[in-house]
Amino acid sequence: MKADAWYALHVLTGREDEIGGAISARELASPLIPTRIVRERRRGKQTEVRRVLFPGYVFIRWDASVAGYYEINAIPGVIRFVGMNAGRPAEIPEDQMAPVMILANRGNPIAISQAYREGDRIRIRSGPLKDLEAYIVRINPRNGRAAIQIPLLSTNHTVQLGIEMLEPTSTPEYTQADSSPRIAMGDQG
Repeated sequence: MKADAWYALHVLTGREDEIGGAISARELASPLIPTRIVRERRRGKQTEVRRVLFPGYVFIRWDASVAGYYEINAIPGVIRFVGMNAGRPAEIPEDQMAPVMILANRGNPIAISQAYREGDRIRIRSGPLKDLEAYIVRINPRNGRAAIQIPLLSTNHTVQLGIEMLEPTSTPEYTQADSSPRIAMGDQG
């Protein structure tokens, strides 16, 4: 085993932060607990919540000392090292940890992915404006709504819709750097 290699601990789900804190406080290893931000609806309101990306697991960068092995296993909530090999914890190769490190984002949670950007051409998939095509003018990720510009009555109108009502159609005809969206309205004369 190499000094300071990566290992994985199987821990009680929901106690990953507590166990990672105990490992850090005792200076046994450097824990890594990748997290992400997800939207959840609670009591009719949409909230953003931090969730562990790999529930029930804590990654540690550790020197694989015998004393450290017993101290880590003695921490309440630690179930076992993952992948025991001949009585020793199995290392996680650096090439397998590389994607985890990218996901871990230096300890910051992974933000909510943005499926749409300003300028994207979309189609409305439900509601009274179903099947109309439009462009996204603004996105409010906090409340999950987008301001879209649609051609109605020979002029462009901005309408607020929930992002879940939209679907992509094709690539945008302008970029975010272009502050004046060009809406393809067909033959208006």
